[in-house]
Amino acid sequence: MVINLNFNFECTPVYSKLLEENNVQLSLLRLDQIHPIISGNKWFKLKYFIEAYKNGKYAGILSFGGAYSNHLIATAAACNFNKILCIGIIRGKEGLENPSDTLKDCSNLGMKLIFIDRSEYKQKAEESFLIKLRNQFPNYLIIPEGGQGQLGVKGAATIYNYIPEHIDIITTAVGSATTVCGLLSAARKEQSIYGYTALKQGAYLEKELIAYNQNNNGHLITDYHFGGFGKHTPELLEFMNTFKKEQNIILDFVYTAKMMYGLLDAIQNGNFKNKNIIALHTGGLQGNNSINHLLY
Repeated sequence: MVINLNFNFECTPVYSKLLEENNVQLSLLRLDQIHPIISGNKWFKLKYFIEAYKNGKYAGILSFGGAYSNHLIATAAACNFNKILCIGIIRGKEGLENPSDTLKDCSNLGMKLIFIDRSEYKQKAEESFLIKLRNQFPNYLIIPEGGQGQLGVKGAATIYNYIPEHIDIITTAVGSATTVCGLLSAARKEQSIYGYTALKQGAYLEKELIAYNQNNNGHLITDYHFGGFGKHTPELLEFMNTFKKEQNIILDFVYTAKMMYGLLDAIQNGNFKNKNIIALHTGGLQGNNSINHLLY
């Protein structure tokens, strides 16, 4: 497994009559091309945690996620590559008897899976719960869900190094808000950053942006969750299939498809005229395995 840290990400132009009519120049930053497993923004969010592990005296790495977590499988792959012991705390116990393809892959990469009920999982950021984990797994480096935290934001900020200088607007999908915070910390004040939440009632993530939104150029869009995290509708699937046919680019239904739908809808409504826009393709295409029968 090779993780090419010097990958020259491709910016793929998106062409359509809608964009031409609004004089919008739109490209996708193809972070999905970085690696078949540790794809998209995942490696960026993980890399300083991996560095911290190597600089410390840790026994392994522990992190959190659900049955279809892109973060967990990226963590498992990164640990496998670096020969690091790793543990995944899994939301919900249903995966014990019926594990998802993602969890099977995590296990095959050497991650030890520990399933806990959803009510307990909600305590994952509470100090009492973390103390319990530290006692159970001493000297393990704990990575918050989705790579949150200062190290995750620091890593996500380096994505900005691949943004062309002439860009007016940067858009990304939002799960934990780590990537959008990283972009805000690095972008010029005259550039606008739009984050499209992939989960229902995502407005609570505004509090994550506050510390990084000093120039008020960060915007959280919460209207394109299509039923909630990991959910999809016939409308979203039709959009994905049409986008692949017209642009020859596969989107993932959990994150990037929702962001692209929202972005193009905004342009359809007359926003972003005469702007140069780059949208992050944050990878996670393994998530489509569960709906491949609905895609063509």
